[in-house]
Formats: sequence, structure tokens, C-alpha cells
Amino acid sequence: MLLDPIMIEEELRERLHALRPADSAVAVEYRLCLGNAAAEIVALAKDEKCDLIVIGTHGRSGVGRLLLGSVAEAVLRRAPCPVLTLKMPFPADVAPAAPSPAERVHA
Repeated sequence: MLLDPIMIEEELRERLHALRPADSAVAVEYRLCLGNAAAEIVALAKDEKCDLIVIGTHGRSGVGRLLLGSVAEAVLRRAPCPVLTLKMPFPADVAPAAPSPAERVHA
């Protein structure tokens, strides 16, 4: 079964518009850009003369980062303005378990 690009774009727009800031007084402008994520973010920041880019990061390192690349890192390297990166917290269903008392380090 082939995926319909128009349906995919509509689904992405719906998901994008479902994102809302916690404070309703915060103005939000939604943009959906198709292409290389880092290149699109940098291009939009240049076009809009942004003062700051805020981007989440999964905090991958080592082989995971080498294999998957890092949108945040590419944006950091090419951005026309300062970039604030925020490490995304683990969702509750995949968060690492708390260490047992025997595994805890005490100083």
C-alpha cells in the first residue's frame, strides 16, 4: 500500500496544530516545512531573522549519534542566531528504573 503524500501532510498539520503552549497568552505561529529538518529550521530562522532557536535533543551519544545524526547539532553549527538546546525528559513508560539501594552511590 502506497502512502498518500497529501494525507500524510494533512496528518502532520493536525498533529502540529494539536500542540498548544501551557499558557494561552503565548502567541503561536505554526509552520510545516518539508525537507531536511536542520536545513529547514536554519533557513526559516534566516528568513524570519529570528533572535533565538529553542530545540529539543534526545541526548544521544556515541554510536547512536553517529548512526542517526543530530538535527540539534546541525542546527547549532549552522544557525544564524543563538540556539538553546533542551534535553528531552524520558516519557514515563520508558524512563530508566530508579536504582536499587544496593546500586546507589553515597558520598
